[in-house]
Amino acid sequence: MARSKSIVAVACVLMAAVAPAAALARNGAVRQALTANARGDCSIGGAGPQSVGFVILNRADDHVSAVISLRGAPANGRWQVELDQTPLMGCSSFDGFITTNARGDGHAVVSDPFQPGNTGAFVRLDALNDAAQAGGIIASEGTELSR
Repeated sequence: MARSKSIVAVACVLMAAVAPAAALARNGAVRQALTANARGDCSIGGAGPQSVGFVILNRADDHVSAVISLRGAPANGRWQVELDQTPLMGCSSFDGFITTNARGDGHAVVSDPFQPGNTGAFVRLDALNDAAQAGGIIASEGTELSR
């Protein structure tokens, strides 16, 4: 009986220590699917029929960032990366490139100042080579990031 109380006490202490750390680690980050052949518009982002990875969008202080992970996208594709803010900016930024390997995997991290009047963000990847054309526009649906 004493042993089970000790185990419960240790578990409670660990949960109390881990819960605040987990809350701080999130820091408002939102994970969304990236979809190929996305349909949508520049005020809200896009959605499509085929998931090809994910993006983690985060606003910290006066910046918004996106950690992009393509998985199973067209092999050897190259895309222009846009980290777009809504509702005022829409599809207007150029933030870099992402290229996939022979398996269709690729990663990129981009960041921009969070512009006054905007409340959210989404990622849009525009195909730049023939290999990437098979995936068309790749996009996230967008999320609220205002505080």
